[in-house]
Amino acid sequence: MILKIYAWQNTATPWFWLFVISAGYLAVSYFFFQCYIFMSPTQTSALVRLGFAVAGVGALIGLLLPFSFITRLIAYALGFAGAIYGYLQSSAPHPAADTANCLAAPAFPFAAPLDSLLPELFRPASCTGTPSFPAGTALSEVQSFFGGFYGEGFYLVPNIKFADAAQCAQVAFAAFAVVLVVMFVGFLYGRFTRSF
Repeated sequence: MILKIYAWQNTATPWFWLFVISAGYLAVSYFFFQCYIFMSPTQTSALVRLGFAVAGVGALIGLLLPFSFITRLIAYALGFAGAIYGYLQSSAPHPAADTANCLAAPAFPFAAPLDSLLPELFRPASCTGTPSFPAGTALSEVQSFFGGFYGEGFYLVPNIKFADAAQCAQVAFAAFAVVLVVMFVGFLYGRFTRSF
């Protein structure tokens, strides 16, 4: 079984899907939620986005540079770093909507000024994470529907407030990490105990 996992992690398939999940989250959160229904990022969502971005870069390296031992280690390191960082950030308490700090620049690793370099993605612009349409915006029926649907913030099931954005991110990062652990065990076993 472990040899099959080793062979599988050497293919493009798992890396492709890990990249699609990471890039998909960033694309949907930015283009749909932020740009289309005007749900500006909060501190938590800015930090969670960084987790997905780092994990996605790792997956892209694993996808494009699959046969070098060093680049494969870098892919795993970035994948684990992004998943762990994202999980911890989505689990941590952050400034509430009624505090003065909710729009402060997030504390990114290594004091990286991501909120200045890529403000659209990483600068908090909302304390509540709810849709806020600019005055005079002519809304389509779809925008109006989703604006009301997510009127109290993102929930997987909004009418019962089940699974908010942070909880969904925790599940995604945990699943990402589990898949990486399985792949990494197969990678180490195949690399150091077998000859192919």
